[in-house]
Amino acid sequence: MEHLARIISYASGIAGLLFAVFAFINGGLSRRSIFMALTMGCMALWAVSIAVMYGIEDEAVVVGLAVLNYGVICVMEYSMVMLGLSFTNVSSKQFWAVGAVTFIPAACLLAAMMIDTSSMFYGAVIANGMVQQLLQNELGYSLFGILITIYTVVFFVFMNEARKQTTTKAGRQALMMMIIGAAVAFTTGIIFNLAIPMFLHDYTWGWIGPMSVLIFAGASYRAVVKFAQDEL
Repeated sequence: MEHLARIISYASGIAGLLFAVFAFINGGLSRRSIFMALTMGCMALWAVSIAVMYGIEDEAVVVGLAVLNYGVICVMEYSMVMLGLSFTNVSSKQFWAVGAVTFIPAACLLAAMMIDTSSMFYGAVIANGMVQQLLQNELGYSLFGILITIYTVVFFVFMNEARKQTTTKAGRQALMMMIIGAAVAFTTGIIFNLAIPMFLHDYTWGWIGPMSVLIFAGASYRAVVKFAQDEL
């Protein structure tokens, strides 16, 4: 199981990184391509950090990697909120105002994790080279779960609004495909990388979450890369 988990996590990370570069190069310097590249880059780093964690027996290293993993998720979720907003017809002033407001909670939680890892995890239980359990700081982990849930909901609100604003059938289909792909990816990640660890304290299934990187990348291709601004 350990080798399979590592292979899947590395493969998902590499695929995510390649799509990040591809989206940035082919999507131009638009907001959506920039934030898509940032989102996929974070997803890639998230998947790789999970892969690296397998086989490590040092508790301090595992906790450090876990904090890095959760910190990357904070940045990724913020980037996805901005990605969803980039598909709407808001003005530049409104776009950056929303960006500044939504950045604050993610930045605060990220800073707390970086300054003191015990704000998220007190330690780890490791057996046979696999993390069986991360000893959670209930307050920090709960705040993390609430923040991720809020960002997820906001992302879908923005994407649904963007779909309503789209004037072409092809554009609506592209955004709907992206929404469906994101829903599948979020559901996978929330179940195996947030809910099960949070409520069952079981981290052995964390390798399933990174597979959602491929789902989201494939579903987002048409909306981010293939279609031009005026088609959406």
